[in-house]
Amino acid sequence: MVSVIVPTKDCRKTISSLLVSLHDQKYPHYEVIVVDSSTDGTDKIASEYDSVKVIRSPPVGPNLARNIGLKNAQGEIVSFIDGDCVAERDWIDLIVKEFDKDKSVGCVGGSVLIDGSAFLGEYMDNTLFTIYPKYSQGGVLTDKDFQDHPFGKMRVPVGCNMAFRRNVLEELGGFRIRWRCPYDEIELFYRVLHQGYKININPKILVHNIPRPSFPEMLRQVYLYGMGAGNFLRTYHLSLEKRAMGGAKGLFNTILHSLRRYRNSRRSRTLLYPFVDILVGATYFVGLVKSYFGGYYPEIKNFDLDTALGLKEGHAF
Repeated sequence: MVSVIVPTKDCRKTISSLLVSLHDQKYPHYEVIVVDSSTDGTDKIASEYDSVKVIRSPPVGPNLARNIGLKNAQGEIVSFIDGDCVAERDWIDLIVKEFDKDKSVGCVGGSVLIDGSAFLGEYMDNTLFTIYPKYSQGGVLTDKDFQDHPFGKMRVPVGCNMAFRRNVLEELGGFRIRWRCPYDEIELFYRVLHQGYKININPKILVHNIPRPSFPEMLRQVYLYGMGAGNFLRTYHLSLEKRAMGGAKGLFNTILHSLRRYRNSRRSRTLLYPFVDILVGATYFVGLVKSYFGGYYPEIKNFDLDTALGLKEGHAF
């Protein structure tokens, strides 16, 4: 059985599309758990779907929601998707097949496509600095790969399209709840690989994401990713210089791949991409350097962790 966990916060406009896509999955044995901390009625919409479990959570961050979902899950495989995404019909089926290939696979992930025809959606799907991975081929990541090329050989998955063996998550203690900055899933992938498990990548494991509504919001997201990257390197005492070399190699490969993709876009819009790339790259770099040298450890206050982790369907925090 597979448990699909959806951490949500203010996803009123998108949650129905996600739940419809999950209801129509090819794989027969699964459950859907929505862990919600919204103020816009997302939980009420999700509760209208009979097969969906809805649990209310304090607005502390996705990692708490993911751990609450994990504690209420019944599946041997636990997959995660966000409330602003839509899953392909074979999403769960392909995840299960990846785990069946090798018992040492602890995590599985795939591609994320940005939906939308406006400039922002098109740019985010074709930019040099793609926020979400868009794999051209599959592969396997090991601890050695990550140590040598964390930003170079192949990108690790992201939180809106990832799955784990439940026993692996439990062995590692789940997600770090007090890690409240982006890169939270990267931190977990690091522990998964360091424990000796593999991460399988399959580009056909596909979800669609609705883009940020404005360019400033996208820049803020990129800045926070940079902050999270710096915090990750600082926390695990990883060399910024070595990671920069790996990132440079990855950037070179990305440029070659992206130039081919640019040709498929409208010419007038394509000409704007390099200028936006510079701004996006600089924003990420500023966040990374600030966090790496200055630290970024936001505190969680005013809630009882044990009580939150004990929340179940129908209970409110």
